[in-house]
Amino acid sequence: MSTQTGSKKLSTYEHLPMLTTPTFEGLPIDIRDLVLRLLPNYDSLKAAVLSCKAFHEAYKSRRRSIEMEVFCTQMGSYLQFHMRRTSLMREQLRSLRETGRDVETSDLLRMMSWSI
Repeated sequence: MSTQTGSKKLSTYEHLPMLTTPTFEGLPIDIRDLVLRLLPNYDSLKAAVLSCKAFHEAYKSRRRSIEMEVFCTQMGSYLQFHMRRTSLMREQLRSLRETGRDVETSDLLRMMSWSI
């Protein structure tokens, strides 16, 4: 292995082709489509589509299916959050009932304002 610096190559593998920097434009449309489908929410999809021409082209060609996939992912996260929140509220209500305390509207409102 050569140790020369400057404009000379540091490798003795001159017979190998030079690689270019990969770009999103170089990816097949199916891969760009998959990347867009894996985004967690609509805001991320919008940012990707507006920031990269290659993503915009993939989005234009498969708009409805990409939007539906991202929507389902976003709704799944939303539902998981609210199912967990409901579960915590039930646990708290059960605990209040076990103490013999009457559950008041203010208790319910306080529980509904919790964040997880």
